[in-house]
Amino acid sequence: MSRQDLMNTFAVIVAGLGNLEYADYRESNLPGPVDGQITTLCKIFREATPEERVQLSEILYDDNVRRILLGYAIRMSMQSVRANSRIDLINGLVALGMVAARLDLDHEDDMALALIYHSAVKLGSPDQFFNEAAQYAIDENAKEFILHFPKRLPSDRKLESFGYHEVKGANGLIYQYANHRIPTGLL
Repeated sequence: MSRQDLMNTFAVIVAGLGNLEYADYRESNLPGPVDGQITTLCKIFREATPEERVQLSEILYDDNVRRILLGYAIRMSMQSVRANSRIDLINGLVALGMVAARLDLDHEDDMALALIYHSAVKLGSPDQFFNEAAQYAIDENAKEFILHFPKRLPSDRKLESFGYHEVKGANGLIYQYANHRIPTGLL
């Protein structure tokens, strides 16, 4: 595929994500077809030049797409441990970091980073995962967004600090928020 074909593929996938209902994605099986599409976005983003990453990031302006990418990061925090997959964890971080407007952290972003960090601890060195993902950042602000979480005090990185706890499901690790219902597709 040419560079332009990859850019076009990225745009087509993003357009499809814009039409997806977040609630449907949240309930879908892990991993599922939408996860595969977003994994393709992450792969294209990782393989792009820094200039191309800026262009790709500009395509991610739709709030629904941003919400789905956040959901993907949360799903990959669990899938990475289930599959013992380093790349799933990196992709979760890349999905968060490719959205330029997400650089102003809010609570949902920190919650996703907490889950990813907890999974990174389970898979090995969290600093290594976060440093690797930071190399794909579109600028210094995006890089700091990715790298800020491991720098927090240990007590500020715990799952419990964000209202989550681990649950063992039939397919492996699930992060459950408080006593909320677990999405069917995660079981």
